[in-house]
Amino acid sequence: MTGPLVGSACGGTYTRTWNISDACGNPATTRTQIITVDDTTAPVIAAAPGPISIQCIADLPAETDLAWTDNCDAGGTVTSVTGPLVGSACGGTYTRTWNIS
Repeated sequence: MTGPLVGSACGGTYTRTWNISDACGNPATTRTQIITVDDTTAPVIAAAPGPISIQCIADLPAETDLAWTDNCDAGGTVTSVTGPLVGSACGGTYTRTWNIS
């Protein structure tokens, strides 16, 4: 290959170029191949914990990290956000959302 990936591991191009000559120095026609890297497969986050019921707001479990996989990358960050209480302290719902970047 005649150069590094132009772009990133998530997308870019490689260019291969072939140049040859015979023993008399006669060059063949140069041939080029362009290889495009285009990761279009999203990462997969493991199943989130199922719904739970708690007696008091103080019993709300801490946010936890989830496992994830990706076809091209081993790095990334999983973040979780617990939304506001919908309802009241006497009866309501929190929604927790996980994202990967």
